[in-house]
Amino acid sequence: MSESVPIPVPEDGGAFALPVQLPLEALASEAALLDGKGRLLEVNSAWRRLFTGALPDPEAFLPGRGFMEDCGLSTHVLGTPPPPAHCVEGMIQVFRGERKEAMGELPFRVGDDPRCFRVLARSLGSGGTLLQLVDISEQRLAEMALRESVRELSDFKAALDCHAIVAVTNASGRITYVNDLFCSISGYTSEELVGQDHRLLNSGRHPSSYFREMWKTIGRGEVWRGDICNLSKAGHLYWVATTIVPFLGGDGKPVQFVAIRNDITELRAAEERVAEQAALIDEARDAILVRGLDQKVLFWSKGAERMYGWTASEALGRPADQLLQADPKRFHAADAAVRTHGEWSGEIPVASKSGHRLMVDSRWTLLRDGEGHPKSILTIDTDVTERKKLEQQFLRAQRMESIGTLAGGIAHDLNNVLAPILMSIELLRLELDRQEKDEILDTIESSARRGAELVGQVLSFARGVEGRRLSVQMKHLVRDVAKIASETFPRNIEIRAEVPSNLPPVLGDPTQIH
Repeated sequence: MSESVPIPVPEDGGAFALPVQLPLEALASEAALLDGKGRLLEVNSAWRRLFTGALPDPEAFLPGRGFMEDCGLSTHVLGTPPPPAHCVEGMIQVFRGERKEAMGELPFRVGDDPRCFRVLARSLGSGGTLLQLVDISEQRLAEMALRESVRELSDFKAALDCHAIVAVTNASGRITYVNDLFCSISGYTSEELVGQDHRLLNSGRHPSSYFREMWKTIGRGEVWRGDICNLSKAGHLYWVATTIVPFLGGDGKPVQFVAIRNDITELRAAEERVAEQAALIDEARDAILVRGLDQKVLFWSKGAERMYGWTASEALGRPADQLLQADPKRFHAADAAVRTHGEWSGEIPVASKSGHRLMVDSRWTLLRDGEGHPKSILTIDTDVTERKKLEQQFLRAQRMESIGTLAGGIAHDLNNVLAPILMSIELLRLELDRQEKDEILDTIESSARRGAELVGQVLSFARGVEGRRLSVQMKHLVRDVAKIASETFPRNIEIRAEVPSNLPPVLGDPTQIH
C-alpha cells in the first residue's frame, strides 16, 4: 500500500494542488472521486470509516450514491444544518466542469458528536471531481466558544454599565474608557474625560498619601478598595465606593486598570447625620438606652454610662431590669403598659452600679420594624433624685410655715381644752358626790383626748414628708381637714364639709394631702 500523503490546504481558502493520478488511499483525510453528476465513484478508507453506519441507509455516501442527495438525507435524518447555498452551488458547478474548484462547509453528526468539515472540490477534467473533507470541528468549537465568551462578556459589560460607574485607564493612569453613568455623575462628556487622568476630579478632601498608597497597591497587581470623594464639573462633591482591578501583561506588570464605582453620596450623608445624632445623644445628660423585647440591652448611651456607672460593653446583652435593680412589680407593670399602648412614662426607683439608689423620671416608647411588628423599647431616663429631695425639703418648709400660721389658732384651742381641766381640778378638791365627780372626770378625759388629737395632727403634718403612698379614701381626709379647721378657726366661722358617697380612692400620702 502506498504511503498516505496529506494535501496542503491553503489557509486563505484558495486553490490547492493535487498531484496527477495520486491514489485516494494516499490522502490522509477523507477523500472521494465524483462524476459530472455528483455521484460517488470511489472513496478512500478514511471516508468509509466516517460515513459507514452514520445513516440508517448503509449505502449512503458510498460509491453509486449522489453526494448532494445524501447531504440532504443527512440533514433530514440527523437534523444537522444544511450546507450553505453558495457552497452547494459552487460544488455543483465544479461537478459540471463550469469552474475548477470550490470550497464550503459540511455540518455532520457522528453518533452524538456534532462535527464540521471543510469541503474542498477540484475538477480533474475528464477524470471527474476530487472531493476532500478536512475536519475543522475543533476550530469551529473554539470559534463558537469564543463567540459565546464575547457574548457573555458583552452581557456582563452591559449589566455592569447599568449598575456601576466604570472607567478604564492605561498603565500611566490616563482614562481610555468611561461609561454613561461616569459621565452622568461627573458632569463631563466622554470626549472631555478620555485622555485625562483622575486628577481632573480631585476634590482635595483626601491627603496625597491616600492616593500614593492606592497606586502602590494596584502597581503591585493587587486589587484596591476604598471610598473616594470627587468633584463634579459643576462643583458638587460626590462620594463613590471604588474597586480598582489591575489587568496584568505577560511580564506580570499592570497594563490597564478597571475602576468600578458605586455612588454612596446619600449613604455618606446619612452616616454623617447618624454620627452627629450619636454625638448629640452622647452629650445628653439623660440616660438613653434601647432594649429588646427580651429586656436585654441593645444600646447604651454615654449618658447612661455617666448616670448608672455601667460602661456600654458591660451593659450590652444584659437584662435591663436586673442591671438597674428596678422594682420587679413596677417594672413589669410599666413593660406591659408600653407593649399595650406604645408608650409609658413615670417614676421608677433604680440603683447604679455602686448600689446608690436613684429616682428616675422614665419615658418608654415601643419601636416597630418596617412591617409594624414590635422590635424593641426606647427608654429615656432623667435623674430626679436631687429634685425629689428638694421637693421634700420644700414640702417640709411649707408645713413648718403652715404650722406657724396655725399656731395662734392652736394655742387658742389648747386654752379652751386646758380650761375645763384646770377648773375640774379645783372642783375635785371640793366635797362632791360620786356622780358629780364622774362627770368632771369625763370632761377632763374628753378635753385631754381632744388636745392629744390636735397635737398628734400637728406632729403628723410636720413629719408627713416621709410618708408612704397608700390607697386613701378622700372622704375621710376631707372630714379630718374640716375637723382641724373647725377646731382652729374662730367660733364665729362655720365649717361645713359635703363629700359625695361615690368618691373614688386615690394613691398618695394622707399627711401630704392634709
